[in-house]
Amino acid sequence: MKKLVGFVLSLAAALIAAASLCPVPAAAVSGDGRAEELAEEILAYKLAESGAADLQDWVSGALAAGAGETSEWYAMALGQSGRELDFSAYYAALHRWLAGHRVTGEVTRDRYALALIAVGARDDAFVDAAASSAGGQGGVMSTVFALHLTNNGVSCAAAQETLIETLLSLQFADGGWALAGERADTDVTAMVLQALAVHREDGRVAAAVERGVACLASLQLPGGDFQSFGSPNAESTAQVIIALASLGIDPFSDARFVQNGATPLDGLARYRLAGGAYAHTAGGEANNTATVQALMALVAAGRCAR
Repeated sequence: MKKLVGFVLSLAAALIAAASLCPVPAAAVSGDGRAEELAEEILAYKLAESGAADLQDWVSGALAAGAGETSEWYAMALGQSGRELDFSAYYAALHRWLAGHRVTGEVTRDRYALALIAVGARDDAFVDAAASSAGGQGGVMSTVFALHLTNNGVSCAAAQETLIETLLSLQFADGGWALAGERADTDVTAMVLQALAVHREDGRVAAAVERGVACLASLQLPGGDFQSFGSPNAESTAQVIIALASLGIDPFSDARFVQNGATPLDGLARYRLAGGAYAHTAGGEANNTATVQALMALVAAGRCAR
């Protein structure tokens, strides 16, 4: 079983929010502690916003209250942050929510299953039910989510080897991946790399990953950030940080990802607002999806640094 030490959340292609878990190796990612400091700033912002006394109060209160609707991304981030937190209230609330809602769509089911895994609920009926169809659709996102499940020890409808082979077959000539077309999308490329990260002992996977990393480097903007569908945004930048961290590449100093002296961390900071929240686009208002994806990226990078 692969060690569960990471995650990914993506705002993929048509602004479809998605999340899963990916490994983060014990590589040397520096950032001079800035990643962890910025992550703490986001959590302080969320505590102030909710009025919670501390993180445990937030998890058992506001986070549990938003289970099934707004909390999964934060639960994943906290579950993988190394903090000693009791997620029982959130877990119970999410189960109540799932029992009262019909969850349609394979990727959506996988997202909830991965949220449960992130808070320690590996042996769970909903996880098993989601896995029974995971990977069955055959598209890139279906395959990515199913591979993340198998990476975390869950047996899925499609065999892990088949999932890997499918992703390799979907790589474009430019080295990236996307939901459609023949040119790489930043978010989808980053997500695929996160799923493939633990399989680089396979020479074909290693070669595909190398091409994918080169593709991401070619997509970086002069300010250090990234874009999707022609729009520079925090979420795409966060996805690249998570992908690089999962591959053991320092996103804060690797020469391939420094543009005019700006790193992906500098790029992400372009969307940071006073008080700790993040905007989707530079100069925009606080956006919950951008904020939680920034948190996930910063936590992933911080885990690498430890």
